[in-house]
Amino acid sequence: MELLSPAGGWDSLKAAVENGADAVYIGAQKFSARNLADNFDDLAAAVSFAHASDVKLYLALNTLVRDREIPAWIDTARAAVQAGADAFIVQDLGCAMLLKELCPSAPLHASTQMTAHSISNVLVLQKLGFCRVVLARELSFAEICAIRENTEAARGVCTRRAVRLLFRSMPDEQPFRRKKRKSRLMRAALPS
Repeated sequence: MELLSPAGGWDSLKAAVENGADAVYIGAQKFSARNLADNFDDLAAAVSFAHASDVKLYLALNTLVRDREIPAWIDTARAAVQAGADAFIVQDLGCAMLLKELCPSAPLHASTQMTAHSISNVLVLQKLGFCRVVLARELSFAEICAIRENTEAARGVCTRRAVRLLFRSMPDEQPFRRKKRKSRLMRAALPS
């Protein structure tokens, strides 16, 4: 199992690394669905910091990309490859295929925004070169288990809802949404 934590800025990156995350995912200044986060200008420094503690760093380039944005998207992806990012979390299928063409060894993770919700969805993404698929948030535990049993790439699930339910079930605790936070999403991989 891999504990994957979001890192929306330097403070959360340091907290995740210092508190046992196996991997972190960050966004660059553009092309990240985490647009409320501070995100990172210096990808190389973020990668170096994570790798110094044996923590993997994944770059979330998980927005849909307009044709006119593709050159900037490619520049961002190349900078991340040069910095040593361990994988890319993507939503735009066209850009994912472009990344596979430009950097064939770059591991691709399908973002939860791709809404992969069935065995056939995951199998298609596997054939397209995705090594990890973060399944749609709307799936039940039974559906997740069925997909996992029949595919190789379905290893990630978004646990935000599970965490909310856990906190809501605790007696004498403040409601989960009492404090607004910029980053509340955690992902954890299913056991291998």
